[in-house]
Amino acid sequence: MSQKHIASGEDFIPNIIIINNRRAFHTQSSVVGDHRTASQSSHIMADWSQLPEDLLKLVIEKLHSVEDYIRIGAVCCSWNSVTSRRDYSLSSLQAKQVPWLMLAEKKNSSIRLFYNPSNNNIYKVDLPESCDRRCWGTAYGFMVTFGTDFEINLLHPFSRVLIPLPPQRSFAIQYKHRHYHTKMRPRFFIEKIILSESPMSPACHVVVIYSEYKQLAFTRITDQVWHSFEFSIGPFEDIAYCNGKCFAIKHRGSLLVCEFSPHRAKAIEFAAAPPWIYGKKHLVDVGGKLYLVSRIYELAGPVNSGYHRTLGFDFCKLDMQSRKWEEVLNLGDWTIFLGHNYSFACRASEHPGCKPNCIYFTDDYVCLHPGNRGRDMGIYNCGTGMIDPYPVDYELFPDFCPLLWIIPHLWFQRKVHMGKAFFIHQFDVAVA
Repeated sequence: MSQKHIASGEDFIPNIIIINNRRAFHTQSSVVGDHRTASQSSHIMADWSQLPEDLLKLVIEKLHSVEDYIRIGAVCCSWNSVTSRRDYSLSSLQAKQVPWLMLAEKKNSSIRLFYNPSNNNIYKVDLPESCDRRCWGTAYGFMVTFGTDFEINLLHPFSRVLIPLPPQRSFAIQYKHRHYHTKMRPRFFIEKIILSESPMSPACHVVVIYSEYKQLAFTRITDQVWHSFEFSIGPFEDIAYCNGKCFAIKHRGSLLVCEFSPHRAKAIEFAAAPPWIYGKKHLVDVGGKLYLVSRIYELAGPVNSGYHRTLGFDFCKLDMQSRKWEEVLNLGDWTIFLGHNYSFACRASEHPGCKPNCIYFTDDYVCLHPGNRGRDMGIYNCGTGMIDPYPVDYELFPDFCPLLWIIPHLWFQRKVHMGKAFFIHQFDVAVA
């Protein structure tokens, strides 16, 4: 790694540049500045760099995308100084962000590609911390990485902030089979991993489904080890937070709610399995309601090839009072993003570019056959039952890390948790 900085309690916004868009913006500005008629030549053109900070902050708070936020900071030095400070509210901008899809890595390259489905842009990110590491996306701008060194970290890809989690060796259950050797362990040991809130909060819990037995464990951001759940018998298939509570669903469909104490946790039966749900199960928080989305597969290749194809999705929502599942026929204005790890939902009307009543899904089937990974992905229309492909480069099939969704965050508080220092780096983002 390059130069390291110890995190302090001040606010931080990473120095991010969209190279191509910045050049285009400057070109456009110069054209506007030179376009004068004879009658206007006697008037002085407005110097936008002198726009009062209060007005500029009002403009920033009305933005819809992080790309526009970056472009504003690239206009001039005075505007950059405003966007580099975090003394105004950006919660409305953050609430409008759609998940970006991190595409597969190229061998021997530290460059990762991120696809924005709202505008079909693809961004290049130099991210050496993700090389040869299995990655999982989260809802708080961080992703989780796990490598052959058995170290598990939270990584903020747009600033390269690194937060260490307890190592893999501190889990209670370890692989005993010889075929799960060092290189294979990061691929299969952790099935799911989610955060209760931003990892910049010392109250953040990290919950995982792990091991060949698909058991539950958790840690806090300040802990040194992973803690097992008491009396919880898997296999578990998915975990998700909804209204501040952590829910886990078993392979057969029964739903449990998790209760935490400082170093202990248990999962308690909460709802029976719905009778009509089959296939691979995903839990999703849809506007404060817990949805169960079932993905229906079929084998689409030779026996033992591992190749499969998604046919469609069934979904239902949980009535928290009766603890009964209710069948849902369509998503209305909602859009769901499903992946191998965490799933997201947003209102299409509040997120320009998102298709309503649709499910954006990636290939979440981990198999050993390189030619069959990463092909089962697309946009499922819940109204028509049709699946449209993503307009991205399908030559990049994942070799080690499945494609993942991550919600872009460009800012957070820098802190030190229990002596753990977070290292700050700078990097550039370029439009591919």
